[in-house]
Amino acid sequence: MAELDYAFLAEFASIQPNGTLNVLNASYTSVTVPMLPGQHLLSIAGRVRAQEGEPPNQLTIRVRNAPVFELAMEVPLADSSASRPYDGKVGRLFALTTLIPTPAAGLYEVLVELDGEQVRRLAFDVELQPQAR
Repeated sequence: MAELDYAFLAEFASIQPNGTLNVLNASYTSVTVPMLPGQHLLSIAGRVRAQEGEPPNQLTIRVRNAPVFELAMEVPLADSSASRPYDGKVGRLFALTTLIPTPAAGLYEVLVELDGEQVRRLAFDVELQPQAR
């Protein structure tokens, strides 16, 4: 059975051809924006460990600022040619980047679901940048 090994937020994340993650400014918990409403470029990255030969997994990422909005993105996860088995398991990396609305200051949640079950909650605060006087 597959399990989430780790997941984090970043300003940018991508999977390299050699099967590693390339990440910039990871694991933040707050974002300062110049104006509201606005937008924020959000990356979510991580790894799922699965048994070798296990069918692909369904990863769902939900981003929300309750009760204003909720976005859902689905990412199928399968072994790649760069996946190297270890201890009978294989790591399935994911990196998703999307532009989200920031309608207001406050808490934004990122919920990670694996095969229909919520396995991680990540969150960050959006704050308005103080105006220069």
